[in-house]
Amino acid sequence: MGMSIDEAIHDTEVMKEYLECRGEIRSEGLGVAIETMRKYQQIEEIYKNWCYPTYFNATDAMNKLGEVLKDGKID
Repeated sequence: MGMSIDEAIHDTEVMKEYLECRGEIRSEGLGVAIETMRKYQQIEEIYKNWCYPTYFNATDAMNKLGEVLKDGKID
């Protein structure tokens, strides 16, 4: 099986740091990729909790998804 998202984030962070040390502008794109992967993890967690009626109702799940998509954080 392939690498986990956490492993992909780690590898991408290493590449980003390397490019930053070289003064490469492309390192910014890797920052966006890392942020997107972290948002995906949060969305995945919300989905898992939504699938079990004891955790989130649909309105709560949509509100939490909106928070993640807006600023990447769940309040």
